[in-house]
Amino acid sequence: MKIVKSGSRPLDDGEDFQPIKKLASSQDWQEVANTGTLRDVSTVARERYVDRVLSLLEVENLKPLRIVVNSGKRTAFVTSVTFLRLNGWRFITEPADGIAFMENLASDVVSEEQFKNWLKRSSTQIK
Repeated sequence: MKIVKSGSRPLDDGEDFQPIKKLASSQDWQEVANTGTLRDVSTVARERYVDRVLSLLEVENLKPLRIVVNSGKRTAFVTSVTFLRLNGWRFITEPADGIAFMENLASDVVSEEQFKNWLKRSSTQIK
């Protein structure tokens, strides 16, 4: 999830994130009468997103894909894994390795080539 200001402007670390961090750190929460429920729809949402994007393309005319790492790196990663799954591939990595890789990806420590190779190493075709 990406939090932005109106007009999709990025939040400022000092001005915007510090009050949020201060509140979260204080754990000074107010009691509420009614609590919500948690429903994880991330898998369905990702699959619908990929289906929607693919519906805009003539898939049969696609040439081999090149994965591009851009400013939405974590979203690109999740979308890449979903795309692999929908096309008969399973992506598996150790949780600690996945977290470390994602942190490096978000910090520009990982190159596009390294990202591509990691996806290849961590993916197996489903038979």
